[in-house]
Amino acid sequence: MVDTGKLKAPSDWQTERNPVTVAVIGKLGEEAAELSKICHRATIQGIVGHDPKNDKPNEDAIFEEMADTRAMSILAEKYFGRTIDPERVAEKLAHKEAWLKLIRA
Repeated sequence: MVDTGKLKAPSDWQTERNPVTVAVIGKLGEEAAELSKICHRATIQGIVGHDPKNDKPNEDAIFEEMADTRAMSILAEKYFGRTIDPERVAEKLAHKEAWLKLIRA
């Protein structure tokens, strides 16, 4: 039997109703997922591997999806009237550059 006393109260979230907002965040998520997919394929096949359907090199596909994701990120920034936090970007970049140095060592 479930002890309902330990359950959190349900939230009152509502589905986004603005069709433009849905389109922007939906497409941003889709592009991010496509980038994730090719990154995983390159991990499995190698960066020099090729898409078995169209023979496109994995590295080329990654850069295409990075461009698509960046374009949708810019569009989302414009749509929502805000920008990503440049300090967060700088911190993440510094952290990951230090991480790569550790891997190379």
